[in-house]
Amino acid sequence: MASSSSSSMNLKIVNVWDDSFQIHFDNFISTIRNYNVIVVDTEFAGILEKIRYKKKDDVYAQMKRNINETKCIQVGFDDSMPRYRKRIPCIWNFNLQFDMETDTYCPDAMELLQTNEMVLRKHARDGISAHKLCEAMLNSELLLTSALSVYPKTWLTYGWNYNLGHCVKFFQPTNVLPNSRLVFEDMARSYFGERFFGVKLMSAYIDLAYGKMKLATVVARFNVDNGGVSHKPVADALITLKLYQILKIKDGNVNCVNMVTDLFYGATYS
Repeated sequence: MASSSSSSMNLKIVNVWDDSFQIHFDNFISTIRNYNVIVVDTEFAGILEKIRYKKKDDVYAQMKRNINETKCIQVGFDDSMPRYRKRIPCIWNFNLQFDMETDTYCPDAMELLQTNEMVLRKHARDGISAHKLCEAMLNSELLLTSALSVYPKTWLTYGWNYNLGHCVKFFQPTNVLPNSRLVFEDMARSYFGERFFGVKLMSAYIDLAYGKMKLATVVARFNVDNGGVSHKPVADALITLKLYQILKIKDGNVNCVNMVTDLFYGATYS
């Protein structure tokens, strides 16, 4: 299955599969040198255990169990905030290996993903191995752990805890998250630095009620649209970026919040 791309509304969308992974990943790394903000969004096989906890360590332990037992299906990067105007902004969707016949998943999540234009049978046949994506990221300038890294990026996501958790899991030789929340937080900082912002948590600093709302509800409150994009991961990335820009204007202090430190405080809202 060849990788595909499309352009609309001054936005380029690149869907990457295994057969052309390396050339697209190299293009992605070359492109982000000109961008200081990256939106990351993951699509994964759902949340198996949904009990609500309040203590940070309990929230982390639950997240760890859910992430360790399921796979990430897609990782998307939006590089829409350039250091200077150079080219049409691009969203890169890296489609990972996932097989509904053998991999654990939450049925509700699979139904939602397929409703939103994700054709899961392609992932079993043409998906990128998580190990391949991990090695490529670790050996690039994308992460602070690399000797090639020149300057830290600002990372954005909406549902911060599971997106960050799945990303950190990629880089573990055992393919599981550490038992300790504090160790996890140190790992997150070592890969991404201190500028990893969960837009949902940022909104809660403006109004506590926002931290308890789903993305669709928050964007309606702020009158944010997805620009007519139907593909859910792409639309979520665009909305996350627009919300971040709005929240910075409404309250400059949210840009100083340490999202890694506050990660599991905010997770109690999810």
